[in-house]
Amino acid sequence: MKKIMPLLALAVMFGACSVSTANVSVVSMCPTLAQGEMTCATDTATFVSNTPEIFITTQLDNAPTGTKVTFQWRYLEGSAPEVIDSVVVESPEVSPSYPNSSLPIPPGGLWPAGKYDVVVSLDTDNSEPIVKAFVVK
Repeated sequence: MKKIMPLLALAVMFGACSVSTANVSVVSMCPTLAQGEMTCATDTATFVSNTPEIFITTQLDNAPTGTKVTFQWRYLEGSAPEVIDSVVVESPEVSPSYPNSSLPIPPGGLWPAGKYDVVVSLDTDNSEPIVKAFVVK
């Protein structure tokens, strides 16, 4: 009985974890995404204040079907980062896949100038979030 208890404890401990080989290998931002395209043609770090929409694209490798990718858009000016939007995308059956997100221009027609970022994270315990910074001028 003494040998079973440690094994049972390990089974419970690992059963609560979500470990995966999924990883994000490419993260790019751009002001436009061509019809039918899955990734940004070039990576852009600076946007003008009247950019109609800002896109972030990723390449997700080795991901089982249903892996969730979260995109958290944040405005960094001020005392603490302000979450603007958070989007969750599930990966399809194919790998690699290309989850992406976009944020339209705010009401009023201009982006506030300043620093922003997008935190890209996977719903696995062994994945570190990727932070993609950008600036609006």
